[in-house]
Amino acid sequence: MCASPLRPWRRALAVLTLSAGCYGQASLDLQGGVPDYSDPNPNPPPVQQDGSPDPAYDADTGLLIPGRTKSTSSFITDSGHVYSTALYLSGLNPAALKASGKGRNDRPPLTFIKKP
Repeated sequence: MCASPLRPWRRALAVLTLSAGCYGQASLDLQGGVPDYSDPNPNPPPVQQDGSPDPAYDADTGLLIPGRTKSTSSFITDSGHVYSTALYLSGLNPAALKASGKGRNDRPPLTFIKKP
């Protein structure tokens, strides 16, 4: 028998390890039931320049609605957008940094995230 009691964080780590082994990845949000891992990498729905979702895509599934076409002004965000947005929110201009030879990211920042 162990002289010291099991630490709460060790118990949480054990639960996460077990759930990662059972489901393939750790998931803390189980309020909606058991997660569905049939498509481990679903494509995110495109967003408009103002941050609103593309109306041609279903809001629940993220799939293109039959008979509709993707808007030409919508795009799918990626890690480059997140990096540029972090620079933008910290007061740096990502385009100016790239022009001065500091960085290779060519994605624009998501300016709609910044509160007015």
